[in-house]
Amino acid sequence: MLRTLNNVVRTLLIHAAMPPPYWAEALSTVVFLTNRQPSSSKNNGIPYHLLHHKMPDYSILRIFGCLCYPNLSATTHHKLSPRSTACVFLGYPHSQKGYQCLDLSNRKIIISRHVIFDETHFLFAASKPRPDSLDFLIQDILSAPAPSTLAGHTPLLEDTSDPIGLDPAILWYGAAYRLPQGMADENKALIDNDTWRLVPRSPRANVNTGKWVFKHKYHADGSLARHKARWVVRGFSQQYGIDYDETFSPIVKPATIRVVLTIAASRSWPIHQLDVKTTFHHGHLNETVYCQQQPGFIDPAAPDHVCLLQKSLYGLK
Repeated sequence: MLRTLNNVVRTLLIHAAMPPPYWAEALSTVVFLTNRQPSSSKNNGIPYHLLHHKMPDYSILRIFGCLCYPNLSATTHHKLSPRSTACVFLGYPHSQKGYQCLDLSNRKIIISRHVIFDETHFLFAASKPRPDSLDFLIQDILSAPAPSTLAGHTPLLEDTSDPIGLDPAILWYGAAYRLPQGMADENKALIDNDTWRLVPRSPRANVNTGKWVFKHKYHADGSLARHKARWVVRGFSQQYGIDYDETFSPIVKPATIRVVLTIAASRSWPIHQLDVKTTFHHGHLNETVYCQQQPGFIDPAAPDHVCLLQKSLYGLK
């Protein structure tokens, strides 16, 4: 079965001329299709039918990696905004109806139930060919200058062994420098806010992974103000029905901001701009959600423990 899945994943990527980093989306699509075709191990029964006691809808099936145009009417900001954009079809979402579409202009995933497909064209095939191997990235890291040759950075660790299984690139970067991008400030703020508590890892626990996201903050004149770091959880690693049931996004809408500014302008109210250093989702979590410890801030007394979240983090569903 594993060899079959791997062969089909390879076929989907090659047919759509897509690079290897999209193997996860291809594998998800293969599993989706496999569950909807007869299985010899089930007396030619269809797994989806055996599980849900109804036949699957084959009319929704589309060619992986093809050109598609999702409906963007709900996300447009004004009347003249485009109602769609050229995307790459990346398969089917797990917990909702619709299609996953990749916007190559900003690398964002758009989930929509209203999509027009052009199954004869593939955007990746029309773009510049990608390398088959990413080993050149490792070579670039290994050939980078030694920490002592870079000004403005203080060595943090001398031991570059990998006792906790970190990615070599992350380990080298974190071990060589005391990072100036606000990682320590972000970690301290999360700890002070009691965002999580460390607990032993349960064998059956779904531990979500995370990553550091870096951003440059600029002054009004365009000069660099500071480096900003944010610890973000990979919400796609959550499992529906286990560590989340429904999703929502507590984000202010641009229309609300425009209304506030319009009222302030009409009444000649002063307007002040604030630069928020760190924000928190203060609502306490009712669900049991686990997250890995932050790379670079592993507790040496409990390196195998995981974070039991008390409050929400960016990226969670």
